[in-house]
Order: sequence, then structure tokens, then C-alpha cells
Amino acid sequence: MEAIDIRNATLEAIYWWNRNENYYYQHFKNIEKTYKNKSDLEFFKIKIFEVFLKEYSVRRNLSSGSETVDNFISQLIEKDFFKLVKKGEIEVIDKISNLLKKEKNVTKRQTISLLSKIAFLINPVEFSLYDRLAKESLWKINKNKNNFEKKSLGNYSNFIKEMGELLILSEKSLNKHLDILNQFKDTPAYVYFSQNPIAFKRRILDKYLWISYQNQKLSNRKIYNEPYLKFSKVK
Repeated sequence: MEAIDIRNATLEAIYWWNRNENYYYQHFKNIEKTYKNKSDLEFFKIKIFEVFLKEYSVRRNLSSGSETVDNFISQLIEKDFFKLVKKGEIEVIDKISNLLKKEKNVTKRQTISLLSKIAFLINPVEFSLYDRLAKESLWKINKNKNNFEKKSLGNYSNFIKEMGELLILSEKSLNKHLDILNQFKDTPAYVYFSQNPIAFKRRILDKYLWISYQNQKLSNRKIYNEPYLKFSKVK
């Protein structure tokens, strides 16, 4: 793992937590309470959740129509998705995605990517973001492992298992860059990640996968510099 890629991934993790992930985290972790209040739920759905769907490019995971979003949130509540995510039960992603696809009143497609992003914004210590790009990068890292098949990454539980192993193998490289967080003591990223270092390392690894994929298209790998550090700070 290239040091500059880990450094850039660390900056990405800090930047995005400060930019919007902390905002969603504060709202998503309390969604069960919000669901019990009709006016709060309506505000959450329109001003927060639907914005999230567009910003994270996962609205396409659901069928069209405004009622679909209502049904989706209700289904997650009824199936105890949020409770199970808070408990760190990784298998809930594949389970709920398959159930939603079979019932067809929300979508006919897999919703693993969407569910993983919600789970991450509730419990970033134990969940990683899952999408095609992450799968491709993880496959390239692991393709020479004995008996490793690319199709296994179509299962979120297997994806998290491989991410966990990569987290252990890259811990030494990650530790060298954790002091970057100390430059952001006036930000939400410092407040959360300093108390949850595993979440920080997991998020850095998420961003590393993204950067390593992008590096196939970039000739200059030094993406960020000191002015970027200052820009990222939240006053």
C-alpha cells in the first residue's frame, strides 16, 4: 500500500465526515425515535433521507415513486434493520436486501449498496460502504489469494470479512497516518474518530479502495496538499 495513497485516503475520510457524514450520522442513529413522530418523520424523509439518496447516488436502488421511500423506511423499521445494525449484525444487509427484492413493493433489485451506506452512517465502527468500485478494488487486492472468487464479493458478509482481513494486514500502514487527525481538533471528525479509532481506520480503508481505483485514470497520484487540509476544517 503506497504511503501517499493512505495519506490521501486519511484526508478524504476526515473531509467527508466533516462535510456531511457526521450530519447524516446524527440523524440516522435516531431514526427509530423519529419514526414515531409523524411530523418529524415527514421532515426526515423529505429534507434528509431523500437528499441522502441523491447525494449518495442510491435512489436508483429503489423503485420509482414517492411512496416507495415511505415503504422502504417502514420495511426497515418493521424488520428491525436499525436495531440489528446498531448491534453490528453484518448479515442483516444481505438478509434484508433479499427480502425486499422478493416482496417487490419497494424494489425488484438488490439494495445491498443502499443498505450498506445507511448501516455505515449508523454504525461506522463495524460497517463499510459497498459498491461496484469497492468490490473491484478489493478484488484486485485479493485476486491472487488461494481459492478466492470474485463472485464471493457479491455477498456483503463476505465483503466485510475480506475488508476485516485487509484492515488487519494494513494496520501498520494506517497507524503511520493517524496523527493527521490531530490537525483537525476543532472538527466533528476529530471528536468522533478520536473516540472510535476502528471506525477511522475502516473509513480510511474505504477511501483507499476508491483512490486506488481512481489511480488507474490519474497520472499524478498526489491529489491533496496542505491547502486542502486547511480547506477541510470546519469552523
